[in-house]
This record gives sequence, C-alpha cells and structure tokens, in this order.
Amino acid sequence: MRCRRIASFTLLCTAALAAPLSADEKPLLTKEQERQKFHPRRLGMEAAARQAGYQKRLEMEKASLLSEIRFRNVGPEVQGGRVVKIAVPANHPDSLRPSSIFNRQSSIS
Repeated sequence: MRCRRIASFTLLCTAALAAPLSADEKPLLTKEQERQKFHPRRLGMEAAARQAGYQKRLEMEKASLLSEIRFRNVGPEVQGGRVVKIAVPANHPDSLRPSSIFNRQSSIS
C-alpha cells in the first residue's frame, strides 16, 4: 500500500513538472541565452576616447588650486618583520623603541 502511494505521488509530481506552460509563463533560457542576457560581453574604451580623457585629467590637475601641494608618503619605509624587544627609555617614558628581527630600531612617540 505504501509503495503505491509513493509511486502515485511520484507520478503526480512528474506530471505537474512536465505540464505545459500557461500563457503568462516564459520558457526557461538556455545556458547561452542566460550568458547573453545576464553577462553581456563588454569591450573596453576606444584608444582615442581614453587618450582624450587622460589629456583632460592632466589639464584639470594643472588648473587645480591644489596643484602646488606635493604629497609624500609618511608611512614606514620597511614594513613587516617581527618585534622581538620593546625598550622604554627612562628619561622619556612616553616613547617606545621596538626592535624588529632585522635589528632596526625606531621610535614611536
């Protein structure tokens, strides 16, 4: 009896899935149609347009009020390594002197 119920249920589900589409339903897209619809091929800019944009950027940089300010990196020159020792000078308790594995010392105030 139980086998018949399972078989009937399976047959019913298969029939429901294989039923024809109603008027408002759309057929499923193929993989190629999905690719074209959702992932259209994009091409880069043309060289002339890109060069014109770059020239415009250079002109804007020259005309900028901030063009005379020179920016520089103030971060660490060498990054990485492992801190092996931290020293605190007795006469400057607000300073730390970490020592890295490369035996370079720097102050942090």
